[in-house]
Amino acid sequence: MIGRKRKEQKRKGSLAIQVIYTVCIAAGLIILLVLFAVRFFNATHIKEEADAYGGYIHRISQTSVEKGMEAVKQYNNTIGDPRQEKYEGIIADLIPEGIVGTLKVPSIGMYIPVYLKMGNRELGQGACHMAGTSLPSGFPDTCCILLGHSGLSYMQIFDNLPDIKVGDRIEFVLFETTYIYKTTETKVVKPEQLNAYLQPETGRTILRLVTCTPPGVNSYRLVVTADLVDTQKK
Repeated sequence: MIGRKRKEQKRKGSLAIQVIYTVCIAAGLIILLVLFAVRFFNATHIKEEADAYGGYIHRISQTSVEKGMEAVKQYNNTIGDPRQEKYEGIIADLIPEGIVGTLKVPSIGMYIPVYLKMGNRELGQGACHMAGTSLPSGFPDTCCILLGHSGLSYMQIFDNLPDIKVGDRIEFVLFETTYIYKTTETKVVKPEQLNAYLQPETGRTILRLVTCTPPGVNSYRLVVTADLVDTQKK
């Protein structure tokens, strides 16, 4: 009798474990599906934001575009100068929702908006221009730095940056001009080494994309360097 009870208890215990195991797997699958759906929705949203920038620039007057490009030029010329804030304000007044341009890397399927200023909201929706560095203008001795998150559960921004190869094309659209860059270097550095990559270099027109790596650990920084090779006006 006692032996029969023990067998029955063991059977019930085994059944309970199986039920818990099945519930855990089902819950895990549901969480993965929800995360996939959220990522898909957000990826669609940021693409729409990038597309909307192009539509907005197409609709504004040529005078406004020229005013914006002149402000970009003066912005670059006044880095480190209190007057820069004036030109940043002019640019901000001419762009939609703080989006200063779009970033496209065809080889890794990246197409995202670029925000003029950096904040938690902006970093959660695209790349951000780093204050104190140049905006694209086509002039040498300039260095534009774009920062972006990797490893967000709800959004893919710079997650594919490690897949960029030397020679890959990078496009930055600013107002009506597309600045075309060629990737010349990818490097992983310590955070304290990053400052050396933020400065302009004589004779070069540089774009650098920076993100934390490895995702979720963030103990290093991945720096992708590209040099301007062409400009195209729409």
